[in-house]
Amino acid sequence: MYDVGEKGENVQRIIDGLGRFAELGFTEAIGRVKGAHRPDPLRLIGEQVIPVVAAL
Repeated sequence: MYDVGEKGENVQRIIDGLGRFAELGFTEAIGRVKGAHRPDPLRLIGEQVIPVVAAL
């Protein structure tokens, strides 16, 4: 489960974890976003996580 934290404090941890998968050769990741029923966690994933990991 991807938990960005209340104010995005876990974003770097998510990026680091996905980066480790990329180093192993993974090209896709599937998971749940904690608090996806609220707009902020999804916004943080879209603005801060996806742009970084898309470049890996």
